Amino acid sequence: VNGKTTTIFDSKGFNVTALRDIKAGEEIFITYDRCDDCEGVEDSWGTPEIFRDFGFVESFPQRWHFLAVDVSFDLEEAEGDDDIVQLTWIYDRPADTMRKLLWLEHQKKRLEKIGSTQLMDAQKMTKTENAIPKHELENIVRFYDEILNAIALAYEAAKELAGLPQHTHAGVKPTTNNKKKSGRRKPPAWAIKN
Repeated sequence: VNGKTTTIFDSKGFNVTALRDIKAGEEIFITYDRCDDCEGVEDSWGTPEIFRDFGFVESFPQRWHFLAVDVSFDLEEAEGDDDIVQLTWIYDRPADTMRKLLWLEHQKKRLEKIGSTQLMDAQKMTKTENAIPKHELENIVRFYDEILNAIALAYEAAKELAGLPQHTHAGVKPTTNNKKKSGRRKPPAWAIKN
């Protein structure tokens, strides 16, 4: 995100302001996740709802609410290193960490299983008569990537809160500080082959 807008309810229009220097030809990005005019949605509206309502997945920042287990967090690129994603718990660190940890672990495993089977089959179907249009499948796969990354990062952060050992492998770079954040390298994006 490199821009911010004023209220959308001003009858004279609204302004977009740069949050940093923007190079000629560079796109200006704002976020739907941090809507100042959207009263009451900050507790229940985020990346999945943007995908549902508008059909796209924002890069960063992202907001994730898993209301069934009271887990909410933001993901943002780390300042100065856009390969690192920072997780910040919304409101506070999750209470009842072990129950939430088990839920996150179950969802992570479930999504990993889906990714290795059904999404690959859907990719093959793009050549059939009743195929999901390629751009829609690309968005579905992108959402899958993002939710799996979000849950995996929240799972690692919850393990840290529970005092359990961190899983260390290529791509994970835990960084804990007093702002309740953990870091993870962004996963490679999936590509839909023609």
